Amino acid sequence: MPVNRAKFHFDNTYAGMDMLYGPYVLYQIGDLSCEAGYQTFEHEQAVYEITYVLSGTGAFYVDDTVYTMQKGDLLLVRKGQMHNIISAEIEPLRFFYLGFDFVEPIVNEKIAQLKSFFDTNEQV
Repeated sequence: MPVNRAKFHFDNTYAGMDMLYGPYVLYQIGDLSCEAGYQTFEHEQAVYEITYVLSGTGAFYVDDTVYTMQKGDLLLVRKGQMHNIISAEIEPLRFFYLGFDFVEPIVNEKIAQLKSFFDTNEQV
């Protein structure tokens, strides 16, 4: 049974606040230090989310794929993907996350290429 408690959780959401940074819209930033076995609820991603693992290990579920993540790993979850995170029992996770989207319409070719990269490339 997961322990859904965090040692520390900073979660700041900006939905509906128009936090514009050039061609990007910031929706959420956070820092989560998990207890052993911590599990997030599965949800559909509303915006792009980049997660960086600061320490520990855990399983990141994205659609039908499981990624074993550890210190230094980075994961991108696209809009519309289902995802969930389960922290390890022995080395619990601590990770940072950033939820964002692109300002539409995209008028800069480099930003359009970046969005295309996010939309089409697979995790490695």
